[in-house]
Amino acid sequence: MSTLEAMPLGLLLSSEEERGWERIVRPMAEFSAGMEHDMAIGIADEIRRHLPVIGRSRDLTVAAAETGFADIVARVVTGTAPGEYRLSPEAVLYAKEVADQGHPIDVLLQTGHIGQFHSARPSSHSRRNIPRAAGQILAARTSGAKATSR
Repeated sequence: MSTLEAMPLGLLLSSEEERGWERIVRPMAEFSAGMEHDMAIGIADEIRRHLPVIGRSRDLTVAAAETGFADIVARVVTGTAPGEYRLSPEAVLYAKEVADQGHPIDVLLQTGHIGQFHSARPSSHSRRNIPRAAGQILAARTSGAKATSR
């Protein structure tokens, strides 16, 4: 997404941020596509480890994490506007379960933070070398761009 495309969305990216998006964020998202279920299982396990009071339903935790992670990956890859985001039915049910158990909103927010940290930590991925993969994707793009410009 270029800076001009981002401006109406309220997302002003500097040229350095834009380069980072194209060189790091988008390649990591492309690399992560297809890993949604594995990531969701890891997120659910980590939530249980850090917040054992949460959730009677591991399946619902996995489903909510999987749909959320898949949506984020797809949005980054396709460049979909963040303002169009809607919670999945699984995420809504998960939030309702947390509330029905009597937990404050802080607990729900903690589950989101745990999911974010888990997703960003390369050691938690089944495919371990994300920086190398991002470099390979970028190299493939660069060589493809050179081939088409000839």
